[in-house]
Amino acid sequence: MVWKLSVIAAIVVVLGSALWIGGKRDVEREGHREQYLLRDRFDRADGPLGIAETGQAYTVSGAGTASIAGGRAVTNGTAYIVATLPSQPRRFGGKISFVAGKGTTAGYQSALIISSGPNPLYVARQRMLHLSFNRGSCSMTRWNTTSGRQGVGWDAPLASGTSNVTFSKPVPLDGTPMDIEVTVSGVRVRAVFSVRHVTIGVMEAADPLLPSLVGNMVVWELTATPATAAEVPRWDEFVAAR
Repeated sequence: MVWKLSVIAAIVVVLGSALWIGGKRDVEREGHREQYLLRDRFDRADGPLGIAETGQAYTVSGAGTASIAGGRAVTNGTAYIVATLPSQPRRFGGKISFVAGKGTTAGYQSALIISSGPNPLYVARQRMLHLSFNRGSCSMTRWNTTSGRQGVGWDAPLASGTSNVTFSKPVPLDGTPMDIEVTVSGVRVRAVFSVRHVTIGVMEAADPLLPSLVGNMVVWELTATPATAAEVPRWDEFVAAR
């Protein structure tokens, strides 16, 4: 009996090791075996962002700071939370929620970015896929510039498909998270937005420049000043997988 228990324990250890290698857990999604490059649910004490649960350190730029409060990533202004991953993710996004702020200014835009670099953002050369959103809508643009933020190719629509969506209903202002999944495959990108497992928006587009724009740098942006904002966003989870 003892040896049988030992064998069972050994099998469990081996299977666990197969699913967790170097902090990257395999997950089955739509028939595709994925591996987390980064996952963070901020299940740690309030304070600095610290290290993601999969082991990555973040860099933060922008006029605001980023920190953890109540198990979520928050900001006091505009913060670009950047992770440089070991390889380009196939899928990235996470969960974001909104609560009422103390002000009256609505419509602050947060963003998801995948880029071939460099870091920090908005330097002389920047290539990226940029998704800008709030509680009610999202727009998707490509940046392909060698002359800075205002240069030629900055913030241009993708070549074909749907690059703007108005959600079928706004994300509730009660802390209910919105799931965002962005999948990049070759020249195509698909972004799906859902609340409580109900899809509220989809964008599908293509651009021949996309493979040269995206890379292993992913950015989760937050924009809101709680003292003036009517709606305050908080990231509940970061995800990047391949």
